[in-house]
Amino acid sequence: MKRNRLILLAIAALALASCGSDEPVGSADEIDGTWQLTSGSHAGNTLEPIATHPVTLEIDGDEVGGTAACNGYGGTIANTDTGITFSEMSITEMACDPPETMDLESAYMAALASIDQASIEGGKLVLSGPDTQLEFEASS
Repeated sequence: MKRNRLILLAIAALALASCGSDEPVGSADEIDGTWQLTSGSHAGNTLEPIATHPVTLEIDGDEVGGTAACNGYGGTIANTDTGITFSEMSITEMACDPPETMDLESAYMAALASIDQASIEGGKLVLSGPDTQLEFEASS
């Protein structure tokens, strides 16, 4: 009887261990690379990527940057006791058409400001925070 319980516990432990990892990353270095936004939401609004104006995120150690649909942006990323934060963000100030481009950019930058967690799920980078989720795929 004890042996059967041990076998069942071992099978359960293996099943749990084989599940995809959606654990928060331990450091910003684990998410280094170039990423492109595939979907997102912030404050109840959907962030719809625009094929002609991609949103990118480049992470290199504690530095971040990319294109926010129209303008280039940059800043820092840091681990905290409770997760991850983006700070010291700056952005260029060009205008782009169509108007949806500027709407996406504004929503994306607001979403980045509320991020407090990062994880890798199924090969995608997922950034989340209060009422916010951004999903990225690796880009070359």
